[in-house]
Amino acid sequence: MGKHCSLVFAVVAAVIALGAGQSGATVAAKQSTPSLTGTWSGTWRRTSAPPTQGTMQITLQQKGKKLSGSETVVGSACLTTHDVTGKVKGKAVTFAVTATGIHASYSGAVAGKKLSGTLQVTCGTATGTGDFSLQRA
Repeated sequence: MGKHCSLVFAVVAAVIALGAGQSGATVAAKQSTPSLTGTWSGTWRRTSAPPTQGTMQITLQQKGKKLSGSETVVGSACLTTHDVTGKVKGKAVTFAVTATGIHASYSGAVAGKKLSGTLQVTCGTATGTGDFSLQRA
């Protein structure tokens, strides 16, 4: 009976290990990078002086970890409609606008249908910081 019990124990341990491996794969799949392709709309706010706020809409295309698209910003003295490029790693998202005399960088995270984070905009020699909050349209 000693050999039989050892064999049964080894088989049970192997089944448990295989089950744990499948469970781990399921967890990894659930943590994969969410697709950001689509239109995101919401608000932005400059928290550094002088404080101001407005609306923005971003249309993104995602290919792997790379993002491209365009943004339309209302209420900014500097930003209007520009191309954006960026990347996504897990739920972390970064994208930027670079045009003549303008650089805007956004850093945030996606949670379901919400994309939010911080921003920094340099227009000429002035730099402002703030935040943004967008929802998938």
